[in-house]
Amino acid sequence: MTRCFSCRRTDPAGRPSLGNNAPRKQSLLGSSEDGQLCILPASTSSSVSGSRQKASPTSTPFITRISDELFDEIFIHAIKGSNVWGDTNYQTALALSGVSKRFHRIVQPLMYRTIHIGQHMLAPPCRAVRQLHRTMKFNKALGSMVRALGVHVDWGVSGNISDTEFEIGRELLGWLPNVDSFMIHGGYEHLSTWPMISNAVLNWPRLKSLLFSREDWTLGMPPVCDLILTTPNLTTLTLHGPGGPSVVNLSPLWVPPSKVSASKLRG
Repeated sequence: MTRCFSCRRTDPAGRPSLGNNAPRKQSLLGSSEDGQLCILPASTSSSVSGSRQKASPTSTPFITRISDELFDEIFIHAIKGSNVWGDTNYQTALALSGVSKRFHRIVQPLMYRTIHIGQHMLAPPCRAVRQLHRTMKFNKALGSMVRALGVHVDWGVSGNISDTEFEIGRELLGWLPNVDSFMIHGGYEHLSTWPMISNAVLNWPRLKSLLFSREDWTLGMPPVCDLILTTPNLTTLTLHGPGGPSVVNLSPLWVPPSKVSASKLRG
């Protein structure tokens, strides 16, 4: 005859029988003093079960205790591109932003912090630029996240581009109030290029770095000097051509010269 563990009764065949009203107990597996697998005593089982039940609701995952500022630094390195323009690795950024609402809130400003559309045409606008324009139009808050901007204007077919082709570019640049670094490549021979740039720079009080890159000989100094006069916070001016970059470092306390001085520079 074998004794039933729960109700201490046995059936006629000697097998354990719980009965209809037999109480059931919950047992926990553990290790004995000599390291063997065993069923823990009732007192130990209840204490372990109670401690687990008590700790579960109050325990906080480690990842939730990491500050947003630390995540910000981690994600900056995680989504940083490998080229010299500092492009964002958008595939990695999108994967991170889909993890949770908190990650999305942290990653989204990093995705828009640097926008380099140099591989695409700002004017005439290509499909990618039109999509970016549409996104910014319906969510103006994204424009305030942009800090560094690089654009490309077609420089080879000046006679085939009308002023209307610059409309999307003008609107897009006008929605980015916090740009502090601006890069433009080509298109200086177009009559609409410099007005578009000047109007944008007037709305960028934080602008500190300017880079002009050319592929031909149409980058002249007079419009560059005029632009400098409207950017009192400018600290770095870079002129980049086929022969390489030429960098001019300006003092942070630099005061724009008078119109007379600027005219002498242009002359």
